[in-house]
Formats: sequence, C-alpha cells, structure tokens
Amino acid sequence: MTTGSTAAPAAPRLEPLALASLLTALVLGWCPLTAFAAIGLGVAAVRRITREPGVRTGRGLAVAGIAVATGILILEAWALGRLQQEIQAAMDAQSVASVEAALTPLPMKAAEWDARSTAPTDGAQAAFARAAADRLGTLKDVSITHRTAEGLTEPVIGVTFNVSGERANGFGHATFATQPGTLPPRLLLRSIELEVGGERRRLPEQVAEATPADPATAEQKEAK
Repeated sequence: MTTGSTAAPAAPRLEPLALASLLTALVLGWCPLTAFAAIGLGVAAVRRITREPGVRTGRGLAVAGIAVATGILILEAWALGRLQQEIQAAMDAQSVASVEAALTPLPMKAAEWDARSTAPTDGAQAAFARAAADRLGTLKDVSITHRTAEGLTEPVIGVTFNVSGERANGFGHATFATQPGTLPPRLLLRSIELEVGGERRRLPEQVAEATPADPATAEQKEAK
C-alpha cells in the first residue's frame, strides 16, 4: 500500500513591476517623466497582483512607489508655481521702478534703456518727465494692470499701467526688452506712453515716415 504525497503550494513571488515602481520613484522620481513612469509601473503591478492574489505579491511596494512619485510631482508643481510667482513679482517691481523713473524729473535712479533700440536722449527724457510732472503733480503710485510677452529668442515684455499723482491720474503702456542670461529677467525699457486728461505723450517720440513724392509733382517743381 502506497501513500500519495501532496505537493506544497508554491510561495507567492514578488511582482517585479512593484519593485521597479518604488525604485524608479526613489531614484529617478525628480524627473517628471520618470515619476509618471513610476506611477504607471505601480498601477500595472497592482493590477497583476489583483488578478493573481495567491501567486504574486508586492502590493505594498507598488502602492509606495505610486505614493512617492505622486508626492514628488505635487512638490515639484508647488515649487514651480512659487518660482513663477517670484519671477513675476520681480519683473513687476522692475517695471514699476522703470515707469516711476521715466515719469520723475529727478529720479533717484534713472531708467535703464535698451541699447539695442533707439534710446531717447537725456534731453528728451527730461522733457518727457517734466511734462508728466506738470500734468500729474507729485507721483504717488504706479500699478501694473496687464502684461504681455512676445517672441521666444528675444522676448519683448509689454505692461499696461495706471498712475496716480497729486493733481491727476493717468494710464499708459511700456515695452521692455529682456537681457539674455538673467533670471529673473532683467528688463530694459524700450518705449513708454502716458495719457493724462486726453493728452498722450510717447518716449521715444514716433518719427513720421516720409511719404514718397509724386514724380509728376517733382517734375513740375523742377520746371518752375
């Protein structure tokens, strides 16, 4: 009489995707692409373990990989948002300082103009500031109301602003060039327009383009 022996059930094996998810999140999770990859590996591992509960194990590792990668992504998004806010605040501060300098006859610090464009002369800057002071009085406040950015290689920043003075209020628009290789970007004034009480001034002044002379008229003048 022989007795049969019952084979012991095989021990559950570790799901390799679960371990890969955790290791990817811990080692390479700082990169958003690999963080998403770690989440994908973890989700795939959980699904495979769920389909074969007694054969595969490692659900805890997979869940940990998903949690670590998700936490890293949230932290990076928060840090990126804070950095963007700080850069925007620094650019707004530069814009306000430049506008105040351009509207003040004797500024503590002169506005920095972009050397790559046609910067106004010192006399033109002084005349613009005196005209603004005559209409506004003592400058009280400058606030940025709108911002735009154009161009990729050499961005041009545009700001719309409101200005309040001792005698009147006004509004205007200023454009800035950005100095390459600076963070936050260093803004260099290119132009500024101010309107107070329906009177608008621009610095530097726009030069009217000469219209081509009519050949017939030119011949008549030569004949005379």
